[in-house]
Order: sequence, then C-alpha cells, then structure tokens
Amino acid sequence: MQAPRTSMNQLAKAAGVSVSTVSRALRSQPSIPEATRHRIQQLAEKFGYRPDPMLNALYSYRKGVTKTEYRPTIAMVATSSDWKESLACRLYHEGARRRAEDLGYQVEVFVVEARKLSCQRLTGILETRSIRGVLTLPILDVSVNLELLPQHFLVVALGYKFQSAHINRVSIDHFSAMGQALEQLAALGYRRPGLVLRSESPRLAPSGVTHVGKLWEGSYLAERTRLFPDLDLPVIKPTNAHQLEHWLEQSSPDVLISQDLKVTRWMAEHHARFPIAYTMVDDDTTLTGIHQNSLQVGRRAVDLLVADLYRTETDSATAPVTLLVGTTWNAGSTAPHRTTGQAAPASSNDQTGHDDP
Repeated sequence: MQAPRTSMNQLAKAAGVSVSTVSRALRSQPSIPEATRHRIQQLAEKFGYRPDPMLNALYSYRKGVTKTEYRPTIAMVATSSDWKESLACRLYHEGARRRAEDLGYQVEVFVVEARKLSCQRLTGILETRSIRGVLTLPILDVSVNLELLPQHFLVVALGYKFQSAHINRVSIDHFSAMGQALEQLAALGYRRPGLVLRSESPRLAPSGVTHVGKLWEGSYLAERTRLFPDLDLPVIKPTNAHQLEHWLEQSSPDVLISQDLKVTRWMAEHHARFPIAYTMVDDDTTLTGIHQNSLQVGRRAVDLLVADLYRTETDSATAPVTLLVGTTWNAGSTAPHRTTGQAAPASSNDQTGHDDP
C-alpha cells in the first residue's frame, strides 16, 4: 500500500515555519534566507514531499509566471497566395485571429495551390498536427477543390464561395444590405439609383457557386419596386468601358451603386463628379455606402467553429447553419444629400471599396 503523501502543512509544522515560507523556499525564492531554504529542502527530501502538479499549474496561471502557453490551432485555408490583396480576406482573417486569441486558440493560414500544396497533402498535414477545425476564406481560385476538407474536419466557410452545401458558413447579409442602401439613397434624395456589378468570369464563377452579385441583384430588383416603383433601370455587368458609357447615356442614373473596382476607377477618371455608393467601405469611411462589418464575420466564424469543437458528439443529420452578419450605412462624402431636381452633386470618387474577393 502506498504511503500517504506528505502535505505542505505537515512540512511547515516540522520545519517550524509558515506554509508560505515553505512554498517560497521550495521554489528557491531569494526572499527566504539561504540557510532556511536549504533546511526546508532537506526536510522535504527526508519526508519524501512531492508538490501537487495541479496546484503548481494553478499557481502559475494565477501569478502569470507560465512562460510558454499552449494554444490549439485553427487552420484558415486560402486558395491563392495573393489572398491578402483582398480587403475582405484581410478583414476576415484579422477578426478571426483576434477572436481566436480571446478563446485561447491561434489561427494559422494554409494556402492550397495546385503546384505547391494540394488539398490532399494539406489534409495529411492537419491530421498529423491534430488540427480539427478549419476556416475557409472566400474562394479566390475555384479550380482548387476543397471538398475533401469537410470529410475530415469541422469546417466553417467565410462567405458563399465554397461549393459544398453541407458545411456551416458565416457571411455578410448581402440581400438586406442592398435594401438598406436603397433606403438610404432614397432618403438622400436620389430617384434613379443604378446598380453596376462585376462581370462573371467562368474561372471565378462556375456553375453551382452562389455569387454575391446575385444577392445584390435580387435584392436591388425586389426593393426598388417598393422604393422606386417607376424605376426600370437594367442592372449592368460591363465587360468594357464602352458598355458602361452606353448604359450611362441610355439609363441616366443619378447615383451608382458599385461593386466593381474597375468601374469606380473608370468613373473617377471620366465622371469624377458623379455620385457613387460603394458596396464595401470597411477600409475607408470617407466613402458613402455599406459598411459590411467584415471583422465580425471572422469573429463569428471562430465562435461557430469553436462551439462545434467543444461538442463531444456530432450529429451527421444536423442541417448546416448559415449565420448572417448585419451591415451598417456609412454616410461618407461620395454620394451627398441632394434635393429633387438638383443636378448630380460634385463628389470625389478617387477611392475604391469592394465587397468580396
């Protein structure tokens, strides 16, 4: 039968000192005289005293003396080494990183590219490192297939550009955001808001992927019927400047709602006085338009993923969750207030925003 462990109280009584003195002496703190430290340490060896590792860990935590701290890793997967060039991706990553630190995790980015790191190879790396949770940034190159990830890990997608319909995701509430934009523009006195979307590239917009542009367009067509019942402007997705110029002449909008960086740059050069409302102003609050709260997308994605990681059981029949983050309106200066019949006011549109990679 194992002998009972000597407690620190018993050791203090044998040494004729306080428990705190014994504790400091066993940690060789210089506040205890060397002779006393040596005597207490000898008594501890004589009585076979062994410190309680759980108490030591608690002491280190409360005193903040732990020099190294283990933080489990959440993988964030991108499909292009240029992912930081996307404002949305940068903000999603930053929001996720901050929230992960709050919850005791760390975020590490892995880039899956056909010629460098395959999804199959990444799966092996994550399994070897016992990483169970994965966040996917909006797909920048859909020729890279990430469908293997949900088969091995808990996955939360940021945005809609992930083809699998059976994973949780967090996204901006794009549909409501467009309705919000039209309401604000109506309140500012605009009566002919026109929507300019990016043209869809087959490489970036294959069949089966839900596009942010489709949400913008659907909401624009639905909400303008309520707010501008007599408005009948076609939505344009120009592939060149000639198409955009022709649309401007034929449609005569009094303000543009723009999703396309190329369009806003072209307008700044050729129609610098034209009012523009941007679909993303997170990087520059001088722009009029939708503040997408992209940092919150990253934060909420981590919350959703960590909640899954904490669960001890999984239910394969559970329907996937889509969490929508609300937007706010930024007044800015690129689409100022106007009165009925007033000419389009002057505004400087030399800055750009965007809503997704």
